[in-house]
Amino acid sequence: MSVPIGSAIPGYINHPVIARARRLAAMHLPDPVTGCPRCGTVICPGLQLAVAYLDRYDRDAARTIRRLLASVGLVLAGDPMTKAGGDD
Repeated sequence: MSVPIGSAIPGYINHPVIARARRLAAMHLPDPVTGCPRCGTVICPGLQLAVAYLDRYDRDAARTIRRLLASVGLVLAGDPMTKAGGDD
């Protein structure tokens, strides 16, 4: 059985924790001028936590969020593409 692209573990892509991480990321996506609508910071801990879960279990969603942030000039620390803050 092949693993679908974007999911680290087959069947876990719709797990409630991953769905919650997607919702959390959507709630905390920052505006480039005012920052996070909930926290007021540019890159808040809620967004970082959500993207950390998505990096592990839903890589396509994490990449989409990182591209969206990069399009407005924001970069998350620990980006797996740059290996900054990685555990490798």
